[in-house]
Order: sequence, then C-alpha cells, then structure tokens
Amino acid sequence: MLRIIVAGLVLCVCCTHANADTTDEALSDLIAADKYDEAVRNINQFPSSHLHELIIRAREQSLWNDPIWKKLLHYKKNIWGGYTSQVDGKDFFNSAEGKTNPEAEMEATLARFFSTKPVAPTTLLPQCRFIARYQWLNNKLGFNLSRMPDDKCAPFEELVDALKPEAISIIFPSAHPNSPSSMFGHTFMRIDRKGQTRDTRMLDFTINYAAQIEDQNTLMYAVNGLTGGFEGRYNVLPFHLKLREYVQMENRDLWEYKLNLTQQQVEMILRHAYELLPTYFDYYFFTENCAYHLLSLLEVAFPDKDLTGEFSGWTIPVDTLKLLDQKYGMVTGINYQPSHKAVILSRRAALTSQENDLAAKTYRNGMASTSAVMQSLEPERQAAIMDLAFDYLRYAKIKSTDTVGTELTQVERDLLLARSKIKVRSSPPQVNQPAVSPDHGHETSRFSVSAGVSEKINFTQLGWRAAYHDLMDSSPGYAWNSKLDFFNIELRQYADNKQTVVHQFTLIDILSLEPRDDFFNHISWHVDFGWKERNTRGIRHGAIVMEGGPGLTYEFPLFQRSLAYGLIQASGEYSKKYRDKLLGASGFLGGLLLKINPVWTAQLEFNTQKGMGNDVLDSTQTALRQNFELSTNVSFGIDISQNKSSGRKYTEASGAVRIYF
Repeated sequence: MLRIIVAGLVLCVCCTHANADTTDEALSDLIAADKYDEAVRNINQFPSSHLHELIIRAREQSLWNDPIWKKLLHYKKNIWGGYTSQVDGKDFFNSAEGKTNPEAEMEATLARFFSTKPVAPTTLLPQCRFIARYQWLNNKLGFNLSRMPDDKCAPFEELVDALKPEAISIIFPSAHPNSPSSMFGHTFMRIDRKGQTRDTRMLDFTINYAAQIEDQNTLMYAVNGLTGGFEGRYNVLPFHLKLREYVQMENRDLWEYKLNLTQQQVEMILRHAYELLPTYFDYYFFTENCAYHLLSLLEVAFPDKDLTGEFSGWTIPVDTLKLLDQKYGMVTGINYQPSHKAVILSRRAALTSQENDLAAKTYRNGMASTSAVMQSLEPERQAAIMDLAFDYLRYAKIKSTDTVGTELTQVERDLLLARSKIKVRSSPPQVNQPAVSPDHGHETSRFSVSAGVSEKINFTQLGWRAAYHDLMDSSPGYAWNSKLDFFNIELRQYADNKQTVVHQFTLIDILSLEPRDDFFNHISWHVDFGWKERNTRGIRHGAIVMEGGPGLTYEFPLFQRSLAYGLIQASGEYSKKYRDKLLGASGFLGGLLLKINPVWTAQLEFNTQKGMGNDVLDSTQTALRQNFELSTNVSFGIDISQNKSSGRKYTEASGAVRIYF
C-alpha cells in the first residue's frame, strides 16, 4: 500500500513537471514571436515562470509609477491626465501601447528580456539595446540570471572602456545669430575621462543632440523647425571636432560647466544615452531642442528633480545653465575657451599699428613682401607679427573650406620656414575671460512698464517678451552687438480714447552688427516679422510687417565701445487700411551704438523708407534710445523719436522700467 502511495506521488510530481515544461514552452513561443503584450496578458497561465515572478513584484511595488521609469521612457503628463512619451521612434518601445502606457511598457520590457533575438534595426540583444532599463529593473527586482538570458553587452563595455568616464561637463557655445538653428546658443555634453587635463580634454568625446537637417530652402527650414518636421537624434563625436566646428569655423566662445555627479550617476546617464542613440524625437527649435533633451538625458540620474518640467513653453540654452548652476547647485567649475577670432584680436592688441599692417601685408602678399622690413625689427616682434599672419592664413582657410587640412599652401610654407629661423618661442595670447559668464547675465524674459507722449497725447504701455536680448539690454553675459527678440508684445492705452491696442507684436526680430575691418569682412543683417501700430495720415491702425536686409558695421574708439552701422532694407506691409493690399517699400537703417560705460548704453538711429509704387509707406524716424542698468535684472530706459509719416510730423517720448525674469 505504501509503495502505491509513493508511486502515485512520484507520478504526480512528474506530471506537474511535464505541465510546467509545457506551459513554459508556450510562454517561450509567445516571446520568440515578439508577442510581449500577449505574454503579459496571459502571464497567470505561467505561474512557475520567472517572468511571472518579476511582473508580480513589479506590480506590488507599482514600479511603473516610479519617477525614474517615467524619465527612462520620457513620459510626460498629457492633457487627458495620462502619459505620452516624447520619444517618437517606434523601435524604442516593446509594447504596442508603450508610447502612452508606462505599465504596459514596463511589463512588455520584462517579457522581452527573456528573448534571444536582436532588437531591430540594431543587432543588439534586448538586455543590451535597453541597457539602462535592464540595469534599473534588475536593481529593483533582482533578476535570477540563471533563469533568463544574460548579455554582457560587449559593445557598451567597449564604449565605456574607450571613454573612461569620470565626470560630465555641459558645453555652451555662445549665441550665434548668423546660424538660425543656434541663434539662442547651444549646449552639448562632454564625457570627461579619468586623468583629464586642460591640455588633453580635446581627446574626450561628446554627446550632442541636434536636428537632422538636409539641404532645403529657408521657408521649409523654418516650417519644419517650428512644427517638429526634423528628426532630433543623439550622436557621439570627438570633442576636437566640436572645438573645430564652434571655436574655429563659427568663431564662438565655449563655456564649460563641470557637473557635480557621482560615478554611479555618470554611468546611469551613459547607459541611457546608449539606449537613445538608435532612436529619435521630433525636433522643435523653441521647445524640444538641444538644451531640453540634454536635460532629459541628465535627469534620469535624479529621481527627485524634474529638470525638463521647468520648461513648459520654450527652452533657451542659457536658461538651462542657470537652472543647473543657480537653482540646483550642480555646477562645480566653469572654464572659458576663446574663439579663433578672439585669439586673433588678442594677438592684434599686443602689436603696434605698424606691426599689424605688416601682419596683414604678409597674409595677403606673402613673406617676400615684408621680409626686408621685418629684418629691422627685434626677433620677438618678428615672431609676434608672423604668428598673427599665420593665424590669419588658418582662419581664412577654415572659413573658405570648412576644414582644417594638413596640406600647406606655398604662402604657409614660406611663412613657417621664415618663422622657424627665429629662435623665439611663440607665447599663447592672453585672452581675457569675460567678467560675467553667460549663466550670470540678465534673465531672458522681460516685463516692462512705460509712460510717454505721442502727438501730444499721453499713453501708458505694458510689454512682455519671451526671450532673449536686444541692443538696449544689459550686455554682460551676452553679445552686446546683436539683437534677438522672440515673441515680444506691447499693449498701449492712449489718454484720448482710453482704448488698449496692440502697439507692437514681434514674432522674431534679429539684428546682427558684426564689425568689419581690414581682415574680418563680416556682413551685418536684419530681419523683423510681426505686427506694428502705424500712423497713416493721422489714423492709427495695425499692420503685418516683414522687413530686413544686409549692411556693414564698423567699430571706432569712442567711450567703452562704439559701432557705426548702415543697412539697406526692403519691407512689405499688409493692413485693411491699405485697401487689403500688400504694399512694399525700400529704405535705409543706420546709426550709432554706444557703450558709454558698463551701465549706460545709447543708440542714435535713423530709419527711412520709400514706398514702391505708393506714398503710404513713406516715413522717416530719427530716434535716441538710452538704457541705464540699475541691477542685473532691472533697468530704466528713455526713448525720444522724431517721426514723419505720410507727410505728417510728430514727436514721441517715453520712459520705461524693464524687469527681467
């Protein structure tokens, strides 16, 4: 009898094992067929599986609701109260509902970790393709690696071995108005290797997020940039290539912000970056741009910080630096890397006028044109002149070819040969670091309150600007000779009728005043698009205005700094007062921009236009504008203008308090 009972128990155990093997095989079949959602839906049919254990643990912890999981998948609350991931590449998700369902995505991801098939379009196994998720879920749930596939992810280990990561720095190339995609500046990440020094940092690698842009016309470039028509992707590039791009080719100063991160946080960010490399986001110039998604990459290492949540409307790169440095105290050091142009200007400043002329002549005509005069100078002066001439040659070569070639021209060979005969060591130019770094300049948004008189009628005015900087703003931390106003609205109420009108609405207004000299041949330019209040034959009305054009700017020695500029302009205007016609005009914009002292800026400007086929747009304005900086984020301005429009003359004067926030 006892033998019968024991035999029965053995038989039952064998049956149980057989059933377990059968059910596990069914689960494996679902996973092998990439049916991860179905595997999760039927997981209760596989109670002995390790996947069942993991899903039960994840549900008990409500792990899908953990802040880090949402950051790893880039989930944001949508208007219906649910979640939507900002990642737009479908291959980033393992569940068919993954873009909008954090819980379904987590459980499907766990199911996929039991697959041994590469994740298309890569050749990586799931544990390697989703390495940040794998590591985080393993830490939370404790995978039994003897019961599931394990992948050491050799490609990632090789990458880490090459990078030797110890720290992370955020790099900020200064604003570049001559490049529409970088007119607010740019940020990217540098992976600082162990033992890095100032001299060896160019061997480091960077992680950069940017729009993938093919050649296309300006109109489509703007449309796609505003509507998410470009793919935004992360890429890994050597730092020396980014130095060449920004410092040499675009002449932008670089600012380096070293972050206070632990080794564990650095590795977490790297794993997440590795996950993001094969996929993409829809790129938007003003919102989901380089600065925004640099923060979205960083914040996976901070469960208690919602870095991207600080920017719900638009994201300005310098504002993200302010956030990291001033609000969260994550910046431990700031370094400055001058542009190629700044180096040239510093070399110039160390030479006399005659020596500068010799350097320019050597650059244009070769060593033979100046060798006789050079020999009469001290060796130190000859060396300084030749060093500047060689900098001129390299600058011109890079600007014309966008490359730093190893082949030398005959002029370069002659110059280097002559320089080698002078036994004087070249001294690096002393480029003074600006006293104020970009993150300590004025805030980029602005509120203003004004009062004044126009045509002997008093008015009050309120203004609000989303971003960024204009010629009358405090200049420390910004380029003092450029203007970039985005989404600037001014509401005015006149005392005669008590009506509030839109005096001006600027969608975008850019003015770049790069000075020319005997070497730098910059072209200044202006473009302005928006709504402006007009006074046509005594009738105030609004008009849609687009204007702009090229010109020249020159710097001269007066006060702290001074510029004289002149631009040819063309404009088009539309208003119902013009009988629903689009009217055109041509004109001239010129003036003086004077940095009188660190807190006082003045501008004298003359603007005239002549209607093309009409006299409605005939106008002339002479304006004197002054701004007095009261503190970094408060200033007081006075504007006075003499206007002539459609044959009528009138004067307008106002005072304004401007507050930056």
